[in-house]
Amino acid sequence: MKFTQRIGICILALMVLSFSEVYSQTRTVSSAQKRKEQVESGQKKRYSKARNKEINRRYNMQTDATKQQMKDARRRAKDHNSKTISKKDPILDRLFKRHKKGKK
Repeated sequence: MKFTQRIGICILALMVLSFSEVYSQTRTVSSAQKRKEQVESGQKKRYSKARNKEINRRYNMQTDATKQQMKDARRRAKDHNSKTISKKDPILDRLFKRHKKGKK
């Protein structure tokens, strides 16, 4: 009886030690991964900020007439895209839709 209890206690102790090692490894890996994600998100924020700043700088260089042309072009593109791509007309329907033959 005492022998089986000692074996059980030894097995239990080994399990506790092995779980603690696995947990500590996972914890260090997860903390390193968190740091890496924070660095990447910081880089993305800095990049987008610099990009927007450069876009605004180049936009402000333009003359008023050019700015108006750019606004009109943006509006026309938006209108065109909203007309051609709609939720009612998915891409597969557009690809496989039967086209009427034109007059000869």
